[in-house]
Amino acid sequence: MDGFNLKKSRDSFSLKDNLLAVLMEIKKVWKKDTLKVEIQGKEYPVVGRLGMYHAIIDITGDDKIAIGDEVNLEVSPIYVNSNIRREYF
Repeated sequence: MDGFNLKKSRDSFSLKDNLLAVLMEIKKVWKKDTLKVEIQGKEYPVVGRLGMYHAIIDITGDDKIAIGDEVNLEVSPIYVNSNIRREYF
């Protein structure tokens, strides 16, 4: 779960960067920004996180999912440990 749902923090104090940051925050008000993972080709919402290495996924009503099924998640490669294997599709 390293890097999952991490975002780059603002570290610049220029007027341009601050205005851009404010505009991005305003945009988030209208955009539904829910985290999802893919299991067996179907998307499921992430309900929460438990520490650094665990996430809670809502799979209610889907009895076909089993322990050991592959889970695909969107992660920014910038924040992921370089020792973790990368697969690009």
